[in-house]
Amino acid sequence: MGDLFIRIYDFFERRRALLWIALALSVGGMAFFALKIRYNEQITSFFQNDDQGRRQAMIFDHLKMMDKVVVMFSSSDPDRNIACAERFEELLTSGEGAPHIASITSNVGSDDISGTVELIYGNLPVYLTEADYSRIDSLMACDGVERAVADSYTRLASPLGMAVREIILGDPLGIAAGKFAALEDFSSMADYEVYDGHIFSPDMATMLMILEPQQGIGDTGANEILISAIERSAQETITAGFEDVRIEYIGGPSVAVYNARQVKSDTWLTLSIALIITVVFIFVTFRNRLAVVLITTPVIFGALFALAAIWLSTPCRR
Repeated sequence: MGDLFIRIYDFFERRRALLWIALALSVGGMAFFALKIRYNEQITSFFQNDDQGRRQAMIFDHLKMMDKVVVMFSSSDPDRNIACAERFEELLTSGEGAPHIASITSNVGSDDISGTVELIYGNLPVYLTEADYSRIDSLMACDGVERAVADSYTRLASPLGMAVREIILGDPLGIAAGKFAALEDFSSMADYEVYDGHIFSPDMATMLMILEPQQGIGDTGANEILISAIERSAQETITAGFEDVRIEYIGGPSVAVYNARQVKSDTWLTLSIALIITVVFIFVTFRNRLAVVLITTPVIFGALFALAAIWLSTPCRR
């Protein structure tokens, strides 16, 4: 094996021009492939690659309660908050962050109410309790059906009949009436107010806008684009005449992105400090500037070779 390297050395010793050309081509080629590497910033990739790990990754990616970003617009004027939110949404949906947004909820409309009704009726057996089944049995006895239909007719003929028409026609016996009453109790406990179709805090000083990203909370690489777009849109909105409105946001994706930024920053800082200490140690030990170059050059060459090999051996290159 040693003879092979000696022959290679002797070959290039007599052909210095060819040596530098081969070195430049090899370094250039390895650098080209190394720069094509795209890092996968997916926290679920740390899970074990077995059935349990895949289930954990699936659950983590589908935690819908955690993957929302809540944007808050605060000022003393609710109308200013609404105008600011509309400008912010316009900038956000027209920028590079738009493809990474699944939905934006900034107001409560009839579609949301209809969706709630469809959700309850589509999954009604799940919501029914023993008391509900007892009430249904009482409806079936004697004149229970006739009485329930008469009550529904009375409500339909009332001034509020148009508002509940679809509900009454879909459920003339009022089987799900108790479930809607429970929702009303829940809404009375909820800490929010609705103003001009938008969701506000109880003091009417803060309007809420809820963003749902396309990616899960663990995909910090893709969510980085969305969070950067939110930051940029917020800054542009404020400078567009809304200096009196404070824009803040919070949510699982934003926390994950800021944690990833901090980890990357700390990693680069640690590597830089380690490199400086190594170079200083080599220089102090050998007292020769050329020694630093001779020792670090093979390291850099090996790092480029390793990165190029990683890219070439990766089955799915992006």
